[in-house]
Amino acid sequence: MWQQQVQFRTLQINSLRGLLNKYGDVMGRSREALDKAMSGILAKLSERLPAALIDTSREQFPKLDR
Repeated sequence: MWQQQVQFRTLQINSLRGLLNKYGDVMGRSREALDKAMSGILAKLSERLPAALIDTSREQFPKLDR
């Protein structure tokens, strides 16, 4: 069960990294790198992307299992 949760969290993080990469933001592969970079990336992207997408990302990010 725990292994499945870890795999699902990894899938979610990789999907988010891939999406952000499409918009030109590249970050490290670890969860810690994502945690550290996320607020700055969302601030940068809020200038280029619709507010609804940024708001949804801000809501979903904390829900990723830690």
